Amino acid sequence: MNKLDTSHPDYIKGFQEGYMITMHLPEISDWMARKKDSGLKYAGFLHGRLEYLMEKVQDLVIKQDAWEWDDDE
Repeated sequence: MNKLDTSHPDYIKGFQEGYMITMHLPEISDWMARKKDSGLKYAGFLHGRLEYLMEKVQDLVIKQDAWEWDDDE
C-alpha cells in the first residue's frame, strides 16, 4: 500500500483547488470528482473537496444544535 505524500506541491495545489472550487462552484466540483485519475493533484483535489464538505456539514450541525437549544426555552 502506497502512502500518500500530502506535502508534495501537486497534492497541496490540488487540495487548495478542490476546496475553493467546491466552495464557489459546487456543480463543477461534483463533475470533477467523478473523473477517474490517480495523480497526486487529483487526490489533493478530492481531499480538499471532502474537507470543505465536512466543514459545511459541521457548521449545519452546530446551527441545528443552537436552534434546538433555543426551542427548549
